[in-house]
Amino acid sequence: MLLKSFTKPLIGILCVSSLFAEVGMGPINPKFVQYQKEKERVHTFGASKIQTSSSSMETGWMPSPMTEEIHKSRQTNQTNTRKLGSSYPAKFDLSDPNLDHDRSDSLLTPVRNQANCGVCWAFAAYGAYEGQTKIDTLGSFDFSEQNLRYTNGTEWSNNDPCSGGNLPMVTAYLVRGDGPVSEHDDPYDLSPGNTYNPDAKAIRYVDNVLELPLRNFQAKTDIDYIKNVLYTLKKPLYVSLQVGFGTAGETGKSVWDSDTKSFYCNGKGDICQSNHAVVIVGWDDTYRAQGQTGAFILRNSWGSTWAGDGYFYVPYNDDSIALSGTIAYFEDWKDSQIHANKIYEYDTLPAVLGWGYTDATPMWGANKFTIEHDAVVTAVGFYARGSGTTYEIKLYQTMSGNGETIVFSGQLGSTQSSSSPIKRGWHTVKLTQPVSVVSGQSLIVQVKFSTPSGYSLPIEGDVSGYVDATYAPGESFWSSDGTNFQDVSDMMTDYIGDPNIAIKVLADEDQPGPVPSHTTLVPVLSYLLF
Repeated sequence: MLLKSFTKPLIGILCVSSLFAEVGMGPINPKFVQYQKEKERVHTFGASKIQTSSSSMETGWMPSPMTEEIHKSRQTNQTNTRKLGSSYPAKFDLSDPNLDHDRSDSLLTPVRNQANCGVCWAFAAYGAYEGQTKIDTLGSFDFSEQNLRYTNGTEWSNNDPCSGGNLPMVTAYLVRGDGPVSEHDDPYDLSPGNTYNPDAKAIRYVDNVLELPLRNFQAKTDIDYIKNVLYTLKKPLYVSLQVGFGTAGETGKSVWDSDTKSFYCNGKGDICQSNHAVVIVGWDDTYRAQGQTGAFILRNSWGSTWAGDGYFYVPYNDDSIALSGTIAYFEDWKDSQIHANKIYEYDTLPAVLGWGYTDATPMWGANKFTIEHDAVVTAVGFYARGSGTTYEIKLYQTMSGNGETIVFSGQLGSTQSSSSPIKRGWHTVKLTQPVSVVSGQSLIVQVKFSTPSGYSLPIEGDVSGYVDATYAPGESFWSSDGTNFQDVSDMMTDYIGDPNIAIKVLADEDQPGPVPSHTTLVPVLSYLLF
């Protein structure tokens, strides 16, 4: 039994009927289901790590319960026709911006070493995040993987902080305000009996963790959308892939070639599943490796001397990179953009599933909080479950009714809607009209989600061996019409244990009191920093 309190088959179950449509819980990632089954069959929990043939070269990436999203390629034929964008240079490298084969001018932070611990997922995430903060002149940071691997809160890490992980674990840890912690305050330590520093505090708040759809197997070289993030936005990319030491020409096993510093997996399909997380820093359309032309340039976490300088190549035609798992980047803004020092939330662990319709029919979610101190609400955070999501945010003061007739009233501030569709991932939205709240006041945050892929309402809940959530009635609510709400304990708990809706309120307790009437409007999407 994968989901706690799970009483019906998950895939395809629809549980609430209306006149023309039905509402239900979306499917869980089948790769995660298979991974859990294999783990239970072969090992007791936390007893194994995914690793290469060398014990000093650990991996540790694991699939997420989140269903994977596939890029809608512009190629219409079913062959792997080469299609490279003419609007981008043939070679681009954030780690060697002048392309002189000398990385002393790298735009990224130094390569780290995860050593004998399956925590690549944390090193890759911080490699991408540190690179973004340095490129955008927010500062040159060294964030603590030690604190992340110990305190992300999932059962995987609670049982063994070297047992592996994924990007949703990083996102949940960061957006609840627990990290990132400075490496200086909680240094990486694999000595016997090592632990973490419980007094270390977050030194930033990540505003957005944005995910790209995975590459399409039928058009693997249609990668302009990846190049756009690297070249136009200057964002290094977290990515999963398979690494290993298979025999040259072997199908389904990643092969290392030291001459070209490249991994390549020829799966002839989708059997080259990811086991490692690294950072894409650039590309070279002319690079030749293992019989292929054109390759991604990647930063590893096996030390600065591995493969010469810690970087390697993977051909575009590889059957694992960005084809299973995750590809994502961080978008953090300067402290002056917004100020907040209090997070109101119920979701502190990875959002794992979606509630709603099978199509883009809207779904509403809401959380009710009790304000602890006078403050100004400055932003709302939430997880968008698919590319092309649109949203509408409302704040209310009053809740009335019970059962299926809960309604909200006394709207505070103005309704705020997305100006354009947004990417999958975590978003922080700055309120164009901040709202003053006082201690003891009820505050209801309501968000309308419309996601083309369906099941748009992001849910945190129990998943055996992964997430052990908590919830209480009267906290989270959902609605299929935006007027009449139900508690998540009504029907949703038949499908997942301890559900919460992944919506947060961010407030500034340093400037309580009325918001000036001349408040300047700002762009819909802005970003939070403590």
